[in-house]
Amino acid sequence: MQVRALLYRSKRKANRLLASFRYLGLPWSDLPQVTGKEWLSLCAPVPAGRPVLYALALRPKGRPGAWELALDAARLLEERAGVELNWAWALRTSGAAWLLLCPWALDWAKKPRWYRPGPADLQALREELGARWDIDGRPVCPGGRGRGR
Repeated sequence: MQVRALLYRSKRKANRLLASFRYLGLPWSDLPQVTGKEWLSLCAPVPAGRPVLYALALRPKGRPGAWELALDAARLLEERAGVELNWAWALRTSGAAWLLLCPWALDWAKKPRWYRPGPADLQALREELGARWDIDGRPVCPGGRGRGR
């Protein structure tokens, strides 16, 4: 499984990324229902110089992403950090499932806490979710050579 993490410090750039998705899905729904600007307005305000948004692109080998992949990834990150994340999901036509995270999270005592996914979290996503979501023996693209020729 490929996991790509993107960090956005500028609200303008974060809005541009979110506008590229038609709608975002929320954790309690399997249907996309809010726009990116609406979801970002639900996040807590962020001080200047701090990240506004973390975006994780999850791409399982041999099969397109689904909202269940984003749900599994969010649950894994919440368990590892011991927090309740404010997150949304989106899908691309390329087959990638996107997990969008606000940097403010609540710990189990419901106190606000700053959350940042680290390299160990990304490696755990690759290993644990890759075992469940990758289909062995099938290349990502026809021919198995990157984008295909």
